[in-house]
Amino acid sequence: MRIGIFGLGLIGEALASRCHDLGWEVSGFSRSRSIGGGRVLDAARDEDCSNLARMGTRFEAAVVTFPPQTASPLFWEALPEVGELPILLGTTSIYRRVGIQPEINEETPLRQRHPRHLVENHVQTRGIFLIRLSGIYGGPRDPRRWIESGRVGYEDRQVNLVHCEDVAAALVRVCGEGPRQPVYNLSDGGRHTWRQIIDVLLAHGRIRHDRLPAPPKRRDAFVSNRRFLGDYPSFKFRDLMEELVR
Repeated sequence: MRIGIFGLGLIGEALASRCHDLGWEVSGFSRSRSIGGGRVLDAARDEDCSNLARMGTRFEAAVVTFPPQTASPLFWEALPEVGELPILLGTTSIYRRVGIQPEINEETPLRQRHPRHLVENHVQTRGIFLIRLSGIYGGPRDPRRWIESGRVGYEDRQVNLVHCEDVAAALVRVCGEGPRQPVYNLSDGGRHTWRQIIDVLLAHGRIRHDRLPAPPKRRDAFVSNRRFLGDYPSFKFRDLMEELVR
């Protein structure tokens, strides 16, 4: 399997590592460095995008992990030409939150003013598949730090997270077997609140908080992963609570 990975942040690196372990041929591209058969590429520069289109290499799968609104339109023209299966990672924050604790699925209306909205609409017309991610944790992204820094508080707000290694594993599954739907949401599917998470961490002595901050209220919602698990029923997501107290 030959895969091109565009963007070598937390998800890009995790995906590259997993693909390498499987014996896949990996080419990683980013603005500052490359992996395997890739090269330095700035997707915002028309010249780099034109060079990508003329590269002559075709990947069986091409995964874009960086924010799509930062790329030149020429990049989206070139991507389907170099990737037989082009995939863009999006975010579930693009969905509208309506009512109290709604369930978000792939049919939920989108926020038309979201910075990714126009780009996502465009890339779908180019035959590019979308995988929208909940909040990513794992590695340097530790929910305990978010709590201790006051980014979240002791509140009954739904937490929608997915481990970076689960994202990489899910991408491997989709690239290897092919997507059955144009859009998937990835979430660990756990119905946890920040209050429950903080209680578990306090009980295990993983955090110490004399005064837990109360951040600004945000609209609540639960991100469903039923579509993905329906098409890939053997896939297992990590349990957030277990990961937090390892």
